[in-house]
Amino acid sequence: MLFRSNLNAAKTEFQETLRIRPDDVPARLALLQISSKNNAYADVLRYAGEILALDPHNRPARFWNAVGRMGQGNNDLARIELMRFLRDYPDSKDAQLQLGLLDLKEKKFKEAEVIFRKFYQPNSADARPLEGLIRMYAAQEDLDKAFQTAQAEVARSPNSKPAHSLLAAVASAAGKPASAIEQYQWLVSSDPKNLAYQIALAQVYQASGDTGHALETFHKAQEMAPRDGRVLAAIAFLLDAAGQRGEAKANYQRALQMDPTNPVILNNLAYLLADTHDNLDEALRLVKDAQRQLPNDPGLTDTLAWVYVQKNFNEGAIQILSRLVKEHPNDPGYHYHLAVACLQSGDKTRAKRELETALSNRPEKATADRIKALIAKIG
Repeated sequence: MLFRSNLNAAKTEFQETLRIRPDDVPARLALLQISSKNNAYADVLRYAGEILALDPHNRPARFWNAVGRMGQGNNDLARIELMRFLRDYPDSKDAQLQLGLLDLKEKKFKEAEVIFRKFYQPNSADARPLEGLIRMYAAQEDLDKAFQTAQAEVARSPNSKPAHSLLAAVASAAGKPASAIEQYQWLVSSDPKNLAYQIALAQVYQASGDTGHALETFHKAQEMAPRDGRVLAAIAFLLDAAGQRGEAKANYQRALQMDPTNPVILNNLAYLLADTHDNLDEALRLVKDAQRQLPNDPGLTDTLAWVYVQKNFNEGAIQILSRLVKEHPNDPGYHYHLAVACLQSGDKTRAKRELETALSNRPEKATADRIKALIAKIG
């Protein structure tokens, strides 16, 4: 499995190939598939269009053109393209499964089920039909049936990595962390060098509140991929949550050196700097860099507002946070940040109201302790 750093290296290599040989179709196909892995569907469509301009009957480009339409939410045109493709290649499993995913996306569950069941075979190396069935049950909010389906497949195919992987994912979604951990442990033991399995196991430990095992597993992942910024950032996040903020900051900074445009890393380091009142100008620069990539992300907006609060730009912070709490009324963090901005601007009445609202939304213990301390201070 290629991860972001590998994909970026491959992308650069194929782009250089196109610079030297502008009519190279295989390089464009490779770039198209890399774009798909990054969910960059505009690039998928661009490369598919360039290939079709060179070779109007290119089969892979026609298929990916439909995938790109679907990825951009143009379902009607995606369906037209898929039906045209299937008219010319009626036996294409890829196109039929893509049509099943399109049916699923449009909540045409019966039609989707017909396609997924047509191709489903127990103990098959191709898990896409089984995954389609499980996603269909999940889309209908029947996570128990999704879990049972994946569980039955593991019983039928006890040595199938795709089956165990699907069961692990469904168990996580269904709120069964013990089952998810069991499945990812099996996957890790069956393929100890697989970075994706190590990261997934660590994330399940983290979600279940087992910080110790999460850190231990992320450290194993770091040994496997010492240049993967995502792993360092995950370790930093856990260290921050554990109160080891100096170590967290150092890990975020190292992660950012490895992956300097990652908006999650940029945001998390910016928030840590703001929360510890450490280099607020740098925090502002980092969060604005992240926002250039994700301009409408509420978490980034909140970080920007928190930097403003720490810099005593309370009027701007209140304006931003007032909008956030209106759009996300059940987020305790946004209410807490708004309360601090109001308190700093002298509006104790609104600050107390926001603090009480934040507390009623059951924040994490560290935030709850801060809220209670501020309520006691206001009186």
